[in-house]
Amino acid sequence: MKGKLTITRSFYFDAAHSLPFHDGKCKRQHGHTYRLDVTVSSFVGSEEDVDSQLLQDGPESGMIVDFTALKQVVESWIVSRFDHGNLNNYFSSPTCEVIIIMIAERLVEPLKEKRVILEKLDLWETIAPHENKCTLTLFPPS
Repeated sequence: MKGKLTITRSFYFDAAHSLPFHDGKCKRQHGHTYRLDVTVSSFVGSEEDVDSQLLQDGPESGMIVDFTALKQVVESWIVSRFDHGNLNNYFSSPTCEVIIIMIAERLVEPLKEKRVILEKLDLWETIAPHENKCTLTLFPPS
């Protein structure tokens, strides 16, 4: 059996921003509770060995990556930088689309070091009842 395994972990951070080029109320500084869903993948299995890409040794045996290792990468590269900060310090116009692209650019390499592929990001701007979501699906590396 061959296949692709994906795992997803959610992260939360609170941040302020304004959209200086926006015509509406978002031009003024305001804040959101963001939810970032990070999905990573790895191909598993071969004709001979179904476990070929699962980690084989130690406490991560049977996993593509430990959720704790994924958490350490995302929190150190993204959450610790943005949580309770002003996103305008990083972007001239911090739209959900601009933010998610930068997050992907920052996470690809550190996740490769963990032997997983960044598959998809979902960035939720504000949690219920008014949820807005931006999704970035990455193309497989060539």
